[in-house]
Amino acid sequence: MENNKKRVIKKYPNRRLYDTEESRYVTLTDIKKLVTERIHFSVTDKKTGEDITRSILLQIITEQEEEGEPLFTVEALEKIIGFYGKSVQSLAGDCLCQSLAIFQQQQEKIQVQMTEAMLAGDIDIAYSQGLAPFVTAIQQGHPLKMVAVAMVYEANDCFVKNGLGIDSSNASELEGKTVAVPLNTMADFAFKSYMNALSVDMSTMTIVDQAPPDGAKSLADGAVDMACIFGGNSSKAAGEVGTPIMTSAQKVEAGIGSFDVISVTEKFATENPELLRTFLDVTDEANAAWKASDAQLAKVAADAGMSVPDVTSQMAGMIFMSEEEQLAKYFGKDGIAASAAAALGTLFSDSSDGLTIAKTIDGSFLD
Repeated sequence: MENNKKRVIKKYPNRRLYDTEESRYVTLTDIKKLVTERIHFSVTDKKTGEDITRSILLQIITEQEEEGEPLFTVEALEKIIGFYGKSVQSLAGDCLCQSLAIFQQQQEKIQVQMTEAMLAGDIDIAYSQGLAPFVTAIQQGHPLKMVAVAMVYEANDCFVKNGLGIDSSNASELEGKTVAVPLNTMADFAFKSYMNALSVDMSTMTIVDQAPPDGAKSLADGAVDMACIFGGNSSKAAGEVGTPIMTSAQKVEAGIGSFDVISVTEKFATENPELLRTFLDVTDEANAAWKASDAQLAKVAADAGMSVPDVTSQMAGMIFMSEEEQLAKYFGKDGIAASAAAALGTLFSDSSDGLTIAKTIDGSFLD
């Protein structure tokens, strides 16, 4: 969901940019963050009143093209330049804008509707599917299998608004408060896990279903008292105005963690066992290469629209396990995968059948 309120940024003669809503000076990195979090804004020249938003956005593009892996090839730039001064210039701009909008919508659909795409037969293997949507699909009777763990990471944080004086020691004061939670996600799982561990009665709370960028904005605006977040930029924004309800050490002590899965339909697993094994073997090789070198961090930073230090910080808690580690810790009769999925199912549904969920956990393709 986009925030439709337009923020005004003013550029002063000394070239500094000033955010009139937050009453502070900002950098091009901050402006880029507004773009990625879909916060509408305009940049005006303080002296002339001229709208210079396009100029600032072009500066950001130039910086990104120089710092990371370029988005525009020489051929693409030549084609764009070739449209200038021609009668089709305006039409070309409109077509480019529409094409980018369609591409963005497609990417969002892939992220949000991965399970639906699998069930529709559009994709065969879902890499890094959240455990929550996987369990939800199983509870709805869909024929999916978890065949591997994509990554293990620290549970998503729930940020309490600074100034409320609430932390894990007096978490019961959250009762009666308003909380932003992206429902049926791992952030939702983390929220319920935290509240159960801290003995907070969730039935007394007003829970608002909000995507991470909106939850972070609501926390900053004071519309909610706590926001449960995932995603680097949204977590960073929430961390500027809030504090996690539980520390990393407290999460470990309480046994609260999270992981994404690699899942397939039962039909695909039955019909393509060797292809699935090959995919998992190649993934295992890629994970080993990632752990052996930090060379890919810059590329990840460019793709995510973040700085290398921020990416390093965000990914510090992500673990890409080998096939041997997965078999030893996550699969098998008493493995973490089945027990975590069953526990998650219970949180989402009082009638959840842990045995049914456990039957969908299949580590045999890792052999």
